[in-house]
Amino acid sequence: SPQAFLASVPKKAPAAANEEEDEEREDEGVAGPDTVVRLLLHAALVDRATREWLAAERAAEILSARPGAALLGACLRAEFDPADAAATQAFVAAQPAASQSVLASLLVGRPPADPLAIARESLQNLRRRDLESQRDGLTARLRQPGLKEEEVSRMQTEVIDIIRQIGQISGSH
Repeated sequence: SPQAFLASVPKKAPAAANEEEDEEREDEGVAGPDTVVRLLLHAALVDRATREWLAAERAAEILSARPGAALLGACLRAEFDPADAAATQAFVAAQPAASQSVLASLLVGRPPADPLAIARESLQNLRRRDLESQRDGLTARLRQPGLKEEEVSRMQTEVIDIIRQIGQISGSH
């Protein structure tokens, strides 16, 4: 039955939510990039391998609805070498004034210890949250009365697939 199936669906993923990210997001200005985009932007500014990986993962497209995604996209498309301070400054200088301010504040801050690992974990967390949202939407629909048996079966299969994907993401750390 749909109710028995719903009872077996976990409410939370095994990995704990990132509470620090939520707290930092509250401190961010609405106009600037959100915490995740700032983190990825900082990593991309200081490490070429991270920038190339994020570009290959299409991070700017994945994050397109988040504040600051356009600036992240500009950084990922850029050809500067982060090891070359002059090239990095030239990239920053070519951006609009508001973007220059954001980029300068990131460059003044301490660079992440392992930018590529941070970028991978950040994107995995976002993907996991998106999947959890899809799962929650499907389980809410499964609670609706009067669903046809075929529709229930299809949605249950989708939920199981999503749970597997969440497990793969959570197990890939």
